[in-house]
Amino acid sequence: MGKKKVIIDTNILVSALGWGGNAYEIVNLGFAYTFEWIISKPMFEELIKVLNYPKLDFIDREEKEKFISSISESAKFVETENKSVEFIDPKDEMFLECALYSDVDYIVSGDKQLLNLKEIGKSKIVSPIKFLSIFKKRQ
Repeated sequence: MGKKKVIIDTNILVSALGWGGNAYEIVNLGFAYTFEWIISKPMFEELIKVLNYPKLDFIDREEKEKFISSISESAKFVETENKSVEFIDPKDEMFLECALYSDVDYIVSGDKQLLNLKEIGKSKIVSPIKFLSIFKKRQ
């Protein structure tokens, strides 16, 4: 059956690096290749942009660079075609497009608008807590 394909929203990645917790646990599962971590170039570029926000200056620059490098090594980069996804927040469309194009199993997000959508195509949109509970049941 293969590994589950998973997209991790930028808000989860930033939380993992800045605050730890469930987000950190999910990212570490991705670094360990426990699931197939899917990312697109626009998603990766957004992460780099967000990590450079002044409000995240409390995170060491070298730590940010190491994190970005680790993601680029662990995640599978995919090219997405415009699937004409229109969503309430245009910034979230890249996650939905990537999910449709890559046929992912889960989008892990803390974004309420995405979570309220619950799914797109065959992709379930879940919170970090929900994802961890599903994932731990499979092991």
